[in-house]
Amino acid sequence: MSAINSKISIVLGADDNYALPLAATLYSILKNVNQQTRLHFYVLDGGLSEDSKKRITRVCQPHDNGKYELE
Repeated sequence: MSAINSKISIVLGADDNYALPLAATLYSILKNVNQQTRLHFYVLDGGLSEDSKKRITRVCQPHDNGKYELE
């Protein structure tokens, strides 16, 4: 598959204790990936609070140009 318009699926897992490292990982990936690459993140929720989920979403928003999906 070429790098242009490719799609990468990434699976991550976290509970509330790892919400901050999860957010940092998502931010780093979004900031550094090729602009043509589409990402599909799957987060295995091991006990994330609603506040943590909102924070994670806010961290990703600056990169919300259709480049990624977050489930």
